[in-house]
Amino acid sequence: SKDLGSGYTIFYAPNFTEQFVDVALCAQTNGWMGMGWIPPEHVGHPMNYTDMQMAFVTDDGRAVIQDRFATFLEEPLLDEMFNGQRQDDTGMWTLNGQNDLALHTGALGVPGKSWCGDSTCKPGFSLVQFNRRFSTDDAWDANLPVAGAKISIVYAFASKD
Repeated sequence: SKDLGSGYTIFYAPNFTEQFVDVALCAQTNGWMGMGWIPPEHVGHPMNYTDMQMAFVTDDGRAVIQDRFATFLEEPLLDEMFNGQRQDDTGMWTLNGQNDLALHTGALGVPGKSWCGDSTCKPGFSLVQFNRRFSTDDAWDANLPVAGAKISIVYAFASKD
């Protein structure tokens, strides 16, 4: 796990045999939580051209995980929004954006949960659990190293969606 300071922890468990990673985002929020993978070859600001995940729990208790991509210092777009663009539209890659993340139940028996610390629900807490493959067919996803390399992360959360 990685404690990211007051109110946010990311738990992760790589499975090197099956080549996927289980992730749980847990934050002191009733809003969204996000993280991004920064491979060793990445240069520039951590939000520039970065594979991102955004998670939240809806008011009716449903967990949501979104596969996104940040091109600059702005809200990361859903990977699916890039699907079908021509390479010359962005000058980057052949584009085939898709959601490569899957919710999973983990130890709680549900993929996500929100709960309150007191009657005012200030602060509230949220947890969303998901997994992803080390390597996908999506040009917008970072290839996670199988062995021998460290990968950095960028992260954020907000009190409202």
